[in-house]
Amino acid sequence: MTNGVPTYEELLQENQSLKTKLNQLEEHGSDRQLSKQEQFYRLLARVSFDYVFVSKVISDNNLDLEWVIGAFETITGFTLEEYKAAGGWRGRIHPDDLAVDDHDFKELLANRSVNTEIRTIRKDGSCLWVQVYAQPVWNQKDDRMEGIFGAVQDITVRKKAELALMESEEKYRTLVESASDSILIIQEGKVVFANHIPYKISGYAPEEIIGAPFINFIDPEDREIVGTLYEKRQRGEDVPFSYETRIVLRNGELRPAEISITHFTYHEKPAELVFIRDIAERKQLEASRDQERSLLKALINNLPVSVFVKDRKLRKTAVNTAHLKRMALTLDRPGLREEDVLGRTDFDLYPGELAQVYYQEDKRVIEEGETIHEREDQSVDRQGNPVWELISKFPLRDPDGKIVGMIGIAYEITELKKALEAITLMNQNLEQHVAERTAELEAANKDLEAFAYSVSHDLRAPLRHIDGFSRILQRNLTNPSAEVLRDLGKICDSTTKMGSMIDALLKFSRLGRKALSKTEVNLNLVVRQVINQFRPAIEHRNIRFVTTELPTVMGDHALLLIVFENLISNAVKFTAGKEEAVIEIGQETGGDAKPVIFVKDNGVGFDMIYADKLFNVFQRLHTDEEFEGTGVGLANVKRIIQKHGGTIRAAAGVNQGAAFYLTL
Repeated sequence: MTNGVPTYEELLQENQSLKTKLNQLEEHGSDRQLSKQEQFYRLLARVSFDYVFVSKVISDNNLDLEWVIGAFETITGFTLEEYKAAGGWRGRIHPDDLAVDDHDFKELLANRSVNTEIRTIRKDGSCLWVQVYAQPVWNQKDDRMEGIFGAVQDITVRKKAELALMESEEKYRTLVESASDSILIIQEGKVVFANHIPYKISGYAPEEIIGAPFINFIDPEDREIVGTLYEKRQRGEDVPFSYETRIVLRNGELRPAEISITHFTYHEKPAELVFIRDIAERKQLEASRDQERSLLKALINNLPVSVFVKDRKLRKTAVNTAHLKRMALTLDRPGLREEDVLGRTDFDLYPGELAQVYYQEDKRVIEEGETIHEREDQSVDRQGNPVWELISKFPLRDPDGKIVGMIGIAYEITELKKALEAITLMNQNLEQHVAERTAELEAANKDLEAFAYSVSHDLRAPLRHIDGFSRILQRNLTNPSAEVLRDLGKICDSTTKMGSMIDALLKFSRLGRKALSKTEVNLNLVVRQVINQFRPAIEHRNIRFVTTELPTVMGDHALLLIVFENLISNAVKFTAGKEEAVIEIGQETGGDAKPVIFVKDNGVGFDMIYADKLFNVFQRLHTDEEFEGTGVGLANVKRIIQKHGGTIRAAAGVNQGAAFYLTL
């Protein structure tokens, strides 16, 4: 023995003696014959460790197991000989722990003992964890390690438990760290653990939270309440599991939070697990929702219509001001309040017969989902005057579509009823007045027709006489003066013009009485026909007609022919002074349902301030010396267009031409 460390030979001899004595002990069943050292080794082998071994060094990092004492075969599944044949200690180490074994072997080579945990492979191929305590057996002569003396304990169950615990702790830590709420652990009123959320929300650094009293992070106004709850909880009294308060952020801002606290054991000591949920957004939404509800309630209360809500038992759960007023009038209860109505059925409020009517109707809405739309309801006020209402009722459903109640809306139509009665009476009077007026108009039309007949027959004869005698005088006068001849010529011209005006007036009158005979009219053919009519009269003039495709419309062909005859005739007449007259007939493009037809020219035009005179009978914007005419043509055009349900308008400028736009 050198420096208190046995040599390898001494250790082998001692262990061989120990084995012999242990065998004897097994045979005699007593340990009195063993020395204290022997008893220690026995206890070491059979109590502290599962087995004790001695190995001999056979290479740089391999050992030859010499002998074992204890449960070696039970743990490994090998006999000593089988173990050696299977590769020995080095051959049975788990591949992932070879580096650990290399490190431990170097420690032994440095004459240092080793206490390590390592995995080995059983005979059946399963893995077990063992704790190995080993110390080198040193050869002092050669100054080298001859072998190893050690003890082994199977710690597989403990390691599996530790690994399971570590895995469980890792899962819970991951869960805690991934939570969206703040999670704290408090012991003796101080924070001992916090996930990352409190730092993120509050702005505090970890060292400012861990170890600090939890109460410091509570709104000063709430600290007394929170402290009282904490003390009651510590005494085991029944306190709320969660409550709302405000937490103090690092910048001094107060943030609404919901705190939930539960007891548990942390590191074998009583603790509180605290969940802090940030409810600032929820509070903001609640405030906004409360504001919306107040606004909605104010809106409903100020509606001029009566609104009420009932639950499935047909109890009123909400009423607006108008409904209360209406009920107060019906029930003759001026001081009726909302609390007098809510929670009650119609049988509690109305007379039995009326309540039964409402009940049957509301029952259909609740049970069958029927919607009642604007049913007229008649009642009387306190003075006995009739009161009319339009009542609508429809089911109130929850998000799943289940009927949970009903909503009723009623608005009074008493004044409307009175107005309708007045209108009915007025219509009766109006019908009588229209009949009388129609009779008057028919009489006037007959008078007009008689007048037209008189004009066409009775006035024509005097005109012919005046014209005839004037012409006779022109031929038979001897040496008439120029002044006389001029006057007689004016008489003849005037009678001719008056005849033309009578003809135009008769034509205008006939157009007003003529019924429409509608057919499909191709306006392209109508325009072409009119232009061809003018060709012989305008051969000596330079006139260019520009036409584009026109639609086919429903109308009276003869009357539409008159329209384009008048418009094109005017364009030809009022472009007489142009070296090149340009007359355009076409259709405006656009999304209008009705086509817009136009007739444009580059003639003398007119001032638009006089445009209101254009379509009136005998209203002309030019003198006879400038352009001849009767002033009835455009009046006829307007009347025909109106008979077709259309419109006509003009656009022009002095010496800038004129354009007429019409729809059919």
